[in-house]
Amino acid sequence: MVKAADKEIPFTVLQSTKPVVRRFIQGMFDTEGSLYRGTLELTTASKRLAEQLQVVLLNFGIRASLRSKKVKGYEQNNYYRLTITGLALKQFHKEIGFRFNEKYQQMLEEVIKVESNTNVEVFPYQGKRLRRIKDTHFNGKEFWDGHTQKLGGKRLNGFFYNHRNPSKETIEYILSYTTYDDEDTLFLKNITENMLFEPIETITESEAVVFDFTVPETHSFVANGIISHNTLMLTNLATNYTKLKYNVLFIALEELENRMILKFEQSMLRQNKSDILIGSSLNVQKFEQMQKFYKDNRDKFGNLFFARYSPRTVTPAKVEQLISDVVLRKGVNVDVVIIDYPELLRNPYATGNEADDGGKLFEEMRRIAQDYNVVMWTAAQMNRTAYSAAIRTSEHMEGSLRKKNAAELVLTINQTPEEYNAGFIRLYADKVRNPPEGPLDRMLGFKVVGSQQTIRDYRTDQERREHMAVLEASANVQEAAMKGKRKDKKDNVAMPDYASEINSSIQRLREME
Repeated sequence: MVKAADKEIPFTVLQSTKPVVRRFIQGMFDTEGSLYRGTLELTTASKRLAEQLQVVLLNFGIRASLRSKKVKGYEQNNYYRLTITGLALKQFHKEIGFRFNEKYQQMLEEVIKVESNTNVEVFPYQGKRLRRIKDTHFNGKEFWDGHTQKLGGKRLNGFFYNHRNPSKETIEYILSYTTYDDEDTLFLKNITENMLFEPIETITESEAVVFDFTVPETHSFVANGIISHNTLMLTNLATNYTKLKYNVLFIALEELENRMILKFEQSMLRQNKSDILIGSSLNVQKFEQMQKFYKDNRDKFGNLFFARYSPRTVTPAKVEQLISDVVLRKGVNVDVVIIDYPELLRNPYATGNEADDGGKLFEEMRRIAQDYNVVMWTAAQMNRTAYSAAIRTSEHMEGSLRKKNAAELVLTINQTPEEYNAGFIRLYADKVRNPPEGPLDRMLGFKVVGSQQTIRDYRTDQERREHMAVLEASANVQEAAMKGKRKDKKDNVAMPDYASEINSSIQRLREME
C-alpha cells in the first residue's frame, strides 16, 4: 500500500505468463484509460509504473508514447501520460482490448476501422532495397508502369529514391506484387513484422567502465522488451553429432551468423574464444591450424550445414526445401535437423489460438522428421513460472502443451545458481516415449566448460562428487528459504518442500557411484 506516485507493476505480474499480463493491462485500461478522437490514453502519477507499462506493452508489439503532463488543479505534482495511436492502436485491439468497459471496446472497434496516418511509423533508408525489388520483380510486368513509376496504379517513385519513407502498409503493398522471396523481400518482411525505428535525439561521447554480465539458471533476460537467450545446448548437439560422422542441418532463427559460427568453432575442437580471436580480429595462424586439422581428418567428421534466417521468414515448407537442397545440391543425406527455435517460424496454420497454433506447428515438425527420416531437435522457451521451479518440466513450457504430445523425447534444462557458478548442469527427461527396460534415471548431470562452449559427461568421479556437493548446497539454500517462509505461515498450512526434489537428484547421483 503506497501513494499513487510510488505505485508499480507487481513483480508477480512481471514474471507471469502472457495471458496473466494481458489481463493486468486490461484491468489498467478498463479503470484508468480513456479513448478520445483516435487516441488511447492512460495517465498516472507514477513514473515507474508508466515506464514499466510502456515496456510491457512493447512485449505485445504495441508502441506507446510517454510524456510528462500537468493536470489542472494538481499543478504541483508531475503526471505521466501514455498514448497509443495509429497502427499501435490496432495492435492494442488485437492483443489486449477492453474486457469490462464495453463502451470503450465498442469505440475502439469503430476507431480501428478508420484509416490511420501511416506516416507516423515508417522505415527509413530502404530506397536502394526498394529499387532492387523494382528492377528484379517488376520491370516488364503489366502491373508496372516504368514511365510514371506506378505499381498497380499507385505512384511510388518517392519511396524508391528516399524522398519519402515507406510505412508498413506501403511495404506490404509493394511485396504483394512479388511472386517469390529473395534477400531483399525477406529483409523487408522481417523489419515490418519485428522492428520499430526511432530517430536518435542526441549522441554524447564519453568514456566509462562497463560490465558484461550473464544471467544464471535461464541464461535469458528481458532488456527493455528485447529477449535474449543462450543456444549452448543446441550448439553442442550439432557438433557432437558431426564428430560422430552424422550430417547435421542447423537452422538458426535468432542468433547472429558470425556469433553462431564462433560457437561452432569453439565447440568442435573445444577452443577458447581467445584461441580464435585476438580482440575482435581473427587469429589467422590459429584458424589455419584448425582448418588443416579438419582437412587432415576429414574422414572422421560428418557435415555441419548452417542456415541463418530472420524470425518469421521461414515456413515448415522452407525447412523441407533446405533438407532437399542439401541432398540434391551437396549429394549428402541429412541425418539430424536442429531448429533454434520453431516458435520463430512463420506458421502458415496460425489461427490466433495460441494453444492450437503451437501444437500444429510442432506436429508439422514431427511430420517432416518422419517424411525425411531425420532426427529433429527443437528448442522451446520456458514461461516465467519456470524461473522459481525446483525442477523444470514441460508444464513450464511456453505456449501449448500440445508441443509435448508431438515429441518422442522431451528434455528440460535445470541449473541452480550454485550449479551455474560451479560449471554444472542437469537435463531432466520429462517424456520418453520408448523408455529402456528397467529403472530409468530421468535426471542426468553434465559438466559445463563455458569458455569452450562445451557441455560434456563427467570425466572423473571427482567431478561427479563435486556436482553432488553443489546440489547439496543448493538444497540447503532452498530448505533454509522455505523454513523462513514457514515461520510466516499458520501451523495448519502445509508448505511444499521444494528441496526434496533436488535431494532426489543427489540420491540418484550417489546410487550411480
